[in-house]
Order: sequence, then structure tokens, then C-alpha cells
Amino acid sequence: MKCSLQLGVLLLVAACAPAEVLDRVAASVNNTPILLSQVDEAARFAAFLDGRKSASITDTDRGAALARVIDQELVRQQIRRTEFVGASDAEVATKIAELRKQLPAGGSDATWRAALAQFEVDETDLTEYVRNQLDELRFIDLRFRPSVHIGDKDVETYYRTEFLPKLQAAGAAEKPLSDVRSEIEEILLQQQVNQIFTSWLHGLRAEGRVRVLISFGPTHTAAEQAAAPDGTPQSK
Repeated sequence: MKCSLQLGVLLLVAACAPAEVLDRVAASVNNTPILLSQVDEAARFAAFLDGRKSASITDTDRGAALARVIDQELVRQQIRRTEFVGASDAEVATKIAELRKQLPAGGSDATWRAALAQFEVDETDLTEYVRNQLDELRFIDLRFRPSVHIGDKDVETYYRTEFLPKLQAAGAAEKPLSDVRSEIEEILLQQQVNQIFTSWLHGLRAEGRVRVLISFGPTHTAAEQAAAPDGTPQSK
């Protein structure tokens, strides 16, 4: 009887003990929560892909990561409204192989796995991260590229004012416009796509319900600029 009473007291104490807080909501995007763990993961991925040490991650990095995660959620919500076909497993594997070639840790499987472990990232996490990045870039390209037109005058102006000066500054031989026209057209096209996308994203922020609940550092700049085009946090 005494043992049963002691067990009952222990169970009561356990039930009444405060639950451990495993995660927090850092922001919400149209009622979809952005968890602090997602922000930390995004900051770790950014540092990893920049070839930095995990200890170098600061609150400024986390604020920038929160801004990116908010933007990504806004884009993903638009993707889910379409019949978008995402990146294949082969495309994801190819991109990861390219990343490995760009990073010092990618030289061997052992150093690669050790680098991932340092940032608390595993192969599954990396695959999902790369897949999301590829899907977002493809969606943006498919949505906005068809509306962009690059004229001959635009190409010629860029060639004279940007392309040739850069070649000269690098001490490289000049190339005729005919040889680099397609390269310049792609540069200008990407610039315009980025401009249109940025304006579209600002519109999504303004029209949506974006709330930033956690700021990083003494100022709110990094995180809260993601909430609205003018940097003012929204709390609709």
C-alpha cells in the first residue's frame, strides 16, 4: 500500500511539473507558424554553404535567416496553389555534387560528413534544403521569365558600359559583341526577373498576414524588414 501511495505521488509530481519548451514560434506567415528551430537551421545552412564555422553564427545571421524563411514561406504558399512540378531526385543529387566541389569539406565523404555534423545537419536535411531551393528558383523563373524582353539596345548598352570595362579592368582581351550577346542577354534577363520578383514579393508581404514575434539583437532591422516592404512589422 505504501509503495502504491509513493508511486501515485511521483506520478502526480511528474504531471504537475512544467513542460520543457522545445521550440518557439518566431513568426507567422498567413497563420503558418515559423519556428525558431527553422530559423536556426536556415542560419546554419547559410554558414555551412558559405564555408564558415558554426561558431561564427551571430544574431545578425539569425535575423537574416528569419527574413529568408519568411520570404520562402510566402513563395511556397504560392507554389502550392499551382500544378508545379518540383526538382527530380537526379537534379537534387547533381546540385549537391556541385556544392561539394565548391566547398573545402567536399573533398572526401569523411570530411563532408564531419562538416555536416558540425552544423547539426544530415544528408536528409541537406537534400530537403537543396530541393526547396531548386523548386523556388524554378518557380520564380517559370513565372517571371516569359514577361521579360531584352532589346538589342539594352544588350549594346550593357556591352559598352559594363562588359567591356570589366574585361579591360581584368586585363583580358576584348570580345566582339556577337560572341557574348547570349551571355549578356541572360545577365540582363536575370536582373529583370529579380526586380520583378522582388516587387511581387513585397506585394505578398503587404497583402498577407506576416507577424514577427522574435527579433534578434538590439535592433529589429534584420528580422522585421522581412515583414513589410518599408521595414515596418505588420500585425494584421
